[in-house]
Amino acid sequence: MTEHKGRNMKTTQGMEITITQCTNAPKWETLEQIIREVTANQRGRLVKIDREDGRCDYRAPGVYNIGFQDNNTFLSVRLNVF
Repeated sequence: MTEHKGRNMKTTQGMEITITQCTNAPKWETLEQIIREVTANQRGRLVKIDREDGRCDYRAPGVYNIGFQDNNTFLSVRLNVF
């Protein structure tokens, strides 16, 4: 178990998603739904979205570190948008 946000939480192996030939990153609600579908976790929510380069443009192509969480599981997701 890993301590995350003040609670004991199971951290699962990280996921990597790469999307190429893009003008924008997907809407975060859309990405959340995709992760729900591929993990079979309909209760999960995106709880963290950070750009690796520290910029603030959250729809521009780039590399993002994302956290997806339900009540007791945290999944790290690396999103590459080029």
